[in-house]
Amino acid sequence: MRKTLLLADDSPTIHRVVQLTFADEPFDVICASGGREAIERLATLVPDVVLADVSMPGCDGYDLCAYVRTTPGLAHVPVALLTGAFEPIDERRAEAAGCDSVVAKPFEPQALVELVRLLASEGGSKVTRAPVRVKAQEATVADGSTPSASPDERRASDAQLFDRLDAAFSAAGLPTAESIAPLVSPPAPPPA
Repeated sequence: MRKTLLLADDSPTIHRVVQLTFADEPFDVICASGGREAIERLATLVPDVVLADVSMPGCDGYDLCAYVRTTPGLAHVPVALLTGAFEPIDERRAEAAGCDSVVAKPFEPQALVELVRLLASEGGSKVTRAPVRVKAQEATVADGSTPSASPDERRASDAQLFDRLDAAFSAAGLPTAESIAPLVSPPAPPPA
């Protein structure tokens, strides 16, 4: 039986990545460009899982999670908050909102699939409400600790991530950064 995943994130790239991640999974991914749009969708949709970015303008992931928790008919829906790899999570707001897990971007696709499957299978069971963390693949080391990456290391890691994203977009027939670079390149400096 197919399940529904509601993704609230203001990044079209994250929309594409999550859609590609779940392309072969029994989940329909419904994307919202922000928390307010997600709330509008929740008026007619009861998803199996909600993924919400913590840093959306206006209604952020914490606000969306609190809305889900306090709305009859939705309170049982598991909510995972999405955060940047080097962006701190506000533990107090996450706990107060009642989130089920925290996922750091960029995430390991298979780890995200497994987490969403787990949350969906629990169907809102209060037994495992303690947040589960899925760490960013570039931000963890073998022992599970987080390295203190230098700015150069973070840029190299980001470049590797974008190379992988470009390959995935190309395989899916979507435009890649290289193919649109001429369209978004900064103008040439004026002659001196």
